[in-house]
Amino acid sequence: MSGIAPARRTSLLGIGDQGLIAITNLALVIFAAQGGTHSIAAFALVTAVYFGLLSLGRALLAEPLLALPSAERGGPYLRLALVVAVLSGGLAALATAVFLPFAAEYWAIGMATSALLIAEFSRIRAYAFEKPAAALAAGVSSLLIVLGAGLLDQNYDSERWQRLLVYWALAGLVSTSITLALAGSGRERLGSNKGWYRTKIWSNARSLVVDATGTVLIAHASLYIISYFGAASDVASIRALSTILSPLSLVFTGLTLSLTPLLSRTRTQQSDGALRVFWIAIVGVTVVGGTVALSVGQMIITAVFGIEATPNKLTLVIAVLSAVIFALGSPMLAQVRVSGRYATIGWVRLASSGVLLVGLVALATGKNLPAVFFVLQALQAIIIATTAILLTREANRSRLRSAEAEAAK
Repeated sequence: MSGIAPARRTSLLGIGDQGLIAITNLALVIFAAQGGTHSIAAFALVTAVYFGLLSLGRALLAEPLLALPSAERGGPYLRLALVVAVLSGGLAALATAVFLPFAAEYWAIGMATSALLIAEFSRIRAYAFEKPAAALAAGVSSLLIVLGAGLLDQNYDSERWQRLLVYWALAGLVSTSITLALAGSGRERLGSNKGWYRTKIWSNARSLVVDATGTVLIAHASLYIISYFGAASDVASIRALSTILSPLSLVFTGLTLSLTPLLSRTRTQQSDGALRVFWIAIVGVTVVGGTVALSVGQMIITAVFGIEATPNKLTLVIAVLSAVIFALGSPMLAQVRVSGRYATIGWVRLASSGVLLVGLVALATGKNLPAVFFVLQALQAIIIATTAILLTREANRSRLRSAEAEAAK
């Protein structure tokens, strides 16, 4: 039972942490919507660059750290995280200057990206050292800063989204300081950045980078395709609906972040107990969140975000379905990640993303673009969940065969 009690505590803290992030993101989108359709659409496209780089950065460095045994997590992670954050900021500035000419202050977007990435890397490090309370405290600080700044800023012009990025970046810097203060910043051993990364991180990072590339294509690059074929209201509608569902997806992400290090260090029986706890949490959150989204989702989008062209009921159902499928597959994805078989997930996601993006281009003209977007999300969630189920079953059969062979000796 010793593995179940920490799992219960960690899962609750993980839910709380990701819940705070969800509320922060919700506040940012609401504040951006106060500047009109242009403001929320611009905010969605600019933050798509950040979230895409976040997915790749987590795959390159942060998430492989979680899969390492506890004794091997003491490498020069923070130094490498700073390098990745700075380089990502430069890429964000370049991408903004090339693809988003309306965002003139591209250098500020790059700096904000770096600040937010180092905050996220610090949070994941807190999970790696099993200090989720530090991430929770950082989340509280970020929420308070964003809420305070957004409420005090009474200028509701179309450039409001740019000021929100500055407030968000400031919150990221403060949360980084809090995370490092509470989780500790002196645990890293001196040594070669390249040597530790190559021997400890890269073996897991390779498959995660492939997986993250697929995620970037279907979740973020697709927004640019929609903005090209559609209108600003389509992008605004997708961003608003995604924000309503973000508490679900972020809670599932928090549970996965919490579950991965637990599975990497616990024995089989304890792992099964931890998985049961996480399954119960996922089912509970899914039922509550899905019911709320289906019941009042359209009303929230109209009343809170001020978007008149709200997604229809079918689009809402499809979006909730994609979130539910993602939720049910997340514990199996954590198991696959720890088992070392995640490369298959990555290649399947990347291949399916390419096919689905071609489908998006083919269906883009004259269609309900928000519905098409969430159909693609649901289809990929089904593909990935099915792959994870098959890989988990194969891993369990291999484990059983090994146990039987050992008992026969």
